[in-house]
Amino acid sequence: MKKRDKLVIVIIILLVLVIIVLGFIFFPNKTGKVIFTPPTDCSDASIKAVWNLIFQESSNGITILPGSEVREGTCVGYFAYKLGTTSYLMYGWYEPAGGSSSNKYYYMVGGEAGDFNQNYKNLISSASNFSDFIRKVDHNKTFLSSYTSLRSTPISSTSEASAILISLFRLTETNLTQIDSALNTQNESLYRHINGTPSPSNVGDKAELGEIYINHSYNLLFSSIVIAGQSCTPNWTAYNTSCQSNEKLTTYFIDSKNCNQATPANLSFGCDYDNNGIINSAANLSGILLSTYINYQPVNTSENYTGKKYKVELKSGSNPVLEFDWNFSRPLNLENIYLEKQPSSATRGYLIVRGLNVRKKILIDKLNSSSSSVCVKDQELNSIAGISLSCTGTNEYEINCPGSNDNFTCNLPTGFFELDGLTNSGVIEIPYRTINTSCTPNWNCTNWSSCSGRRQNRTCRDLSFCNTNMPPLNQSCSLGSCTPNWNCTAWSACTNGNQTKTCTDLNNCNIIAGKPNTKQSCTEEEKGYNWTIISIIIGIVILIIIIVILLIYFLSKGENQNNSSLSPPIPPSPTYSPPQYTSSHQTYSQNMQNQQF
Repeated sequence: MKKRDKLVIVIIILLVLVIIVLGFIFFPNKTGKVIFTPPTDCSDASIKAVWNLIFQESSNGITILPGSEVREGTCVGYFAYKLGTTSYLMYGWYEPAGGSSSNKYYYMVGGEAGDFNQNYKNLISSASNFSDFIRKVDHNKTFLSSYTSLRSTPISSTSEASAILISLFRLTETNLTQIDSALNTQNESLYRHINGTPSPSNVGDKAELGEIYINHSYNLLFSSIVIAGQSCTPNWTAYNTSCQSNEKLTTYFIDSKNCNQATPANLSFGCDYDNNGIINSAANLSGILLSTYINYQPVNTSENYTGKKYKVELKSGSNPVLEFDWNFSRPLNLENIYLEKQPSSATRGYLIVRGLNVRKKILIDKLNSSSSSVCVKDQELNSIAGISLSCTGTNEYEINCPGSNDNFTCNLPTGFFELDGLTNSGVIEIPYRTINTSCTPNWNCTNWSSCSGRRQNRTCRDLSFCNTNMPPLNQSCSLGSCTPNWNCTAWSACTNGNQTKTCTDLNNCNIIAGKPNTKQSCTEEEKGYNWTIISIIIGIVILIIIIVILLIYFLSKGENQNNSSLSPPIPPSPTYSPPQYTSSHQTYSQNMQNQQF
């Protein structure tokens, strides 16, 4: 093969390579490459490796909190951060994909980066683990203003947003769509990056979501993968906050297995903030504030009752509604004491006491001049309806007044029944029994609930305890009284100029009017080009072209010189045939010589 033919082949190969490279630059794959790979163990080295996959910032010097564990072959519940002028935060978690009964799970890692203010930095650094951080942070509408700083200048273009994301996260490209402020929970416009499978549901599906807010310096990147696994059973551990000045502490729950299922509601308890032996200083009787007396004197919150034994009285005016003895070696929480008496429309007096499991004396209104007995229910009651009309139910005792039995003593001060010896208690007046006495029910009902699923509900109780002719407790409701409660998914990625979302009415009103739009037009933003890389490629292409031209030049020059120095033909031998130079070849050689000289 001649040198010229070889040169042509080399040139063709180089041109093909140049076209391929330029194709990758100018016609990129919009789905890109999802960067996340789940760690298989929870070592610091593995968590740092995930950090280095997410952020441009080095993992050197990051803080990694305890609490992570390996589940289904991947590390979950890890939490790491690095605080500074630009702060970084990373966490990984695990939740069911397709419901708690599914054997598929989303394994996710979240990265946050930006100019966090001191409030957010304090919250991050005070977290004991990932679950504690999630409990403390509420990404509501005030999150950006509460925890992040404003940018020096708002982001004004897709290329600027792309450059910021790539500078913070290890993204090779971005696929950005601008989202209006009305369509996100933060009420601020942003650019959203979506990569990979739009709605991952099959094992192995990967997805990537990035967001960069226009006004506030807050940027995030989430990556997820669907994995197969067994159902996750939470292991909830209770933790208490410190006692606050309002004499309250809160119990919250953290799942040590990081199943990321619905967290039990926080519980609130009283606590003795000033260590005086008493929590709160007053109790309520059916919404009426009672006066508290300790050792026959009005309660004094400045006095320390700790370690003493005194009589405690809760009075309505001058009448002691409740009396008991208390050992103040443990604080007395008056807020825990619940008292309920009959309403003004009732025909029988009663009193319920809950939250005080000690021997006590109570005072019940005597509404019937002819009544002379009460019915005691010696167990904790939620409602006076728990006492039977005949007073023959479990733990029920009829006590004549005045009189007593082995446990209780009843007296008759003017206008009252006074009953002593109670522990868990509900007491109701028994009217004088006569033959053929008819009972007229007196039903008291709550308002109808809001219309849900075309039904409304209420509760009713008979203040006369006849429990006959009960009014309806539920009813159908018209569409006009049903208020839809629309719950919508986020907008999908921009495809063929459109975005969609799904909206469901949680109240099932079947009313279309007022339903949010589920489709909108959008403009799919092209990613900003990296002109540095493009300039380098163009330079390489120009260099290749120069090299090719020089090769052609020098090879052609060498061939012409060889032609000009040929010796006269040698007479042929029997075994040798000299080359025959055609006129065209001689003309080409002469032309090349003329060009050289």
